Amino acid sequence: MSEVELSAIPGAVVRSWDELVAEGRRAIDGFQWKLGDLAGEVETSYGEASLAAYAAEINVNYTTLSEYRRIANLYEIPRRLGISWGAAQALAAQPDRLELIASRKWTVAQARELAASRRAPSPLPSGGQPSLSPPLPLPLPTAPEPDESGESLGWPEPSSGGSADSRGAPLLPPLRDELPPAQPHVGHNSGDNEWYTPADYIKAAKAVMGDIDLDPASSDVANSVVGAYKFYTEADNGLSKRWSGRVWMNPPYAQPLIAQFAERLAESFAAGDVTEACVLVNNATETAWCSALITPASAICFPRGRIKFWHPRKESAPLQGQLIIYLGPRPADFRAEFRQFGPVKGEF
Repeated sequence: MSEVELSAIPGAVVRSWDELVAEGRRAIDGFQWKLGDLAGEVETSYGEASLAAYAAEINVNYTTLSEYRRIANLYEIPRRLGISWGAAQALAAQPDRLELIASRKWTVAQARELAASRRAPSPLPSGGQPSLSPPLPLPLPTAPEPDESGESLGWPEPSSGGSADSRGAPLLPPLRDELPPAQPHVGHNSGDNEWYTPADYIKAAKAVMGDIDLDPASSDVANSVVGAYKFYTEADNGLSKRWSGRVWMNPPYAQPLIAQFAERLAESFAAGDVTEACVLVNNATETAWCSALITPASAICFPRGRIKFWHPRKESAPLQGQLIIYLGPRPADFRAEFRQFGPVKGEF
């Protein structure tokens, strides 16, 4: 029994608190409809104030459980047959949602696409036309600075294969017979995976999603900042677990793990198990795993400079820039929170 003193509402037909808790714990692995119905039953039987105690008893984030209850209350059980919870959530804001789900079979992707198509477009600047800045002129070559003696060092003689202007200044580099040796790209990183996200980015993600239900690639140290309600460590093998709710993910950057985590998140989002996600990854748009995340994204932030990850025992030296990818129904909120870090593009 919860430490909070609970009593049934007079006149209500109720099941015992312990029975409801036991059923909620059995449904913990992602049965959103069932948890939503149980949350509604708890509120009806024991009052609205009881839901927080119930969430704590069954080890589910209170905000997440409230969302399950909200969606479940929007759809009568007969109408709910044949529609996934993720599709129902995507259509929840539509005034004609009951007619929509009665008219056809909806996948999560189709429901999200319809909801996105009905969002009001962002207002244009005055005059009704988008504002486009003219391209900046290319800089002209300038003469070299004089040396310490005051003598000009002069323009270098053009090399074979290069081109020069009327002063003999090379405008194009000469052709080279050999290219420099290729450097390993961090899209195929095989190095250290233990780098943690700075707190400012976590704060912004929580402002967008309300909270973080799951971090599938974390550690005790990392979660001291992330504060996810549930997190999986390397020992837990998060790829073997069920993913659901609102996800923050800063995956291991080594191959093949980064591809496996990216593909798993995309699949969980498409299935409706993951309802929202913020993902921090390297800017490796040429890779298949990055494409798997970008394709369902509704917004992407391009941070200025390189993010300085942290670790209690070592210094961060990032090899390239990063992306923060948002999957979910609130791209405008994502833009409002993340544009402090860099430009944001998406469906607004």
